[in-house]
Amino acid sequence: MLSNGKKKWKDLRHKSSVRVATLSMVVMLSALFVYLVVVPVVSKIGITKMVQLSNGSLVLSQWLHQPEPIFLNVYIWNLTNAGDVTTGLDSPAFSQVGPYVYEELTEKIPVKYKKDSIVYMSRTNYQFRKDLTEPASLDDTVITLNAGLYGAVTFVENISPAMVSLINEVLPTLFPGVDSILGPVRVGAYLFDGIVLHCADAEGTAALVCNALPEHAPPTIRKLHNSSDFAFSFLSHKNNTLQGPYEENRGLEDIHRLGNLMGLKNKTNLEIWQPDSQCDKLYGSDTHIFPPLIQRTDSIAIYISEICQVLSLYFEKEEYLQEFPVYKFTPSNRWLGSVANNTENACYCLEGKDHFCQHNGVRDISQCTKAPVIMSLPHFYLADPEFHKYARGMRPDKDLHTSVLYVEPQSGLPVKAAKRVQFNMNLRRIEGFQMVENISEGLFPLMWMEQSILL
Repeated sequence: MLSNGKKKWKDLRHKSSVRVATLSMVVMLSALFVYLVVVPVVSKIGITKMVQLSNGSLVLSQWLHQPEPIFLNVYIWNLTNAGDVTTGLDSPAFSQVGPYVYEELTEKIPVKYKKDSIVYMSRTNYQFRKDLTEPASLDDTVITLNAGLYGAVTFVENISPAMVSLINEVLPTLFPGVDSILGPVRVGAYLFDGIVLHCADAEGTAALVCNALPEHAPPTIRKLHNSSDFAFSFLSHKNNTLQGPYEENRGLEDIHRLGNLMGLKNKTNLEIWQPDSQCDKLYGSDTHIFPPLIQRTDSIAIYISEICQVLSLYFEKEEYLQEFPVYKFTPSNRWLGSVANNTENACYCLEGKDHFCQHNGVRDISQCTKAPVIMSLPHFYLADPEFHKYARGMRPDKDLHTSVLYVEPQSGLPVKAAKRVQFNMNLRRIEGFQMVENISEGLFPLMWMEQSILL
């Protein structure tokens, strides 16, 4: 079923992407092709003027209103041996389900135009694409880790380990019917609709937990409208909410800085990683626009907000897409290397959160997500063998599981791109919490996501 769905997805995605590409973008590409191929000697000044985010320009209008479709493809890891994992008899075995496809519609709302930058807010609306998801459905049920419950327990443990045992008392109130940390969940609830934490009738310890949520809960836990209940979901906090303000370079004074992020929430540093370090610097493109006249020796930096990090991409080879020559850029294999293999990653290692710094292919991003999340590449691509030994069913493939950018080098136009990240939790036995007292311990994969664009 998955293979047929995957083939249908590929066919539909290609047809859909070609169909919805805007006429203005096609005209821009065609004009550029004539400009570069028919006219042998091209003026760099002409290219520069064409791509700058200048007032009233077509490029600025398209940058603000995103003419091309962006798709979010979500793959969930379905646990096939929950009983053995719960009792510690075996490590987990997984099957991949999905993709569950959403179309991202992003709008940038200008706040202020500066001499060489623009300050804006960003809002993204996620629209479920049933046609690209079938035969999968949001009503599918998967077996996975109850991430909301497990995250709450680790939060209590960090505040006061002695209070962990009290969680056992409040579970019937907050999560009625839940008798295992590993269990079934509807995909639609897991991603957007939410898994409910029942606080309306909470008393005693349960009421204390509920009262602490508004101030201490991560963004993935939200209060339900006109209700005392809360809900956990992975993506609802990103849907149709204003993000920012961002400040981005317009390329008017230095075209090589076009699209580079200069500020976020009125700050020039992320304030996530080690202070005053390279890891904590805010820079790179938001992936919607890049400088023109790209050379093979250049590196391209993109900022990925979901992991609060800048990803550098490097030239791999030249290819042809729809008869246009493009450069293919991919990350270094050392991007998620251990500190021993890549000393530049040391500034991602925070006190008390540095265990995974000794391993290849994984990184603790809990300081970014405000939840106990460990990131990796999908299927633990480039990760240490111990992660594959624990989480069985991974099938890493560079072409499918690493980020990639195809860019037309003269204009800097991104012709095809994919950002890919996997989210995991470090499943372990927590003293006093009965649901995990015999659990098989290891890095537990939850899902992986791909943001893709094809002009």
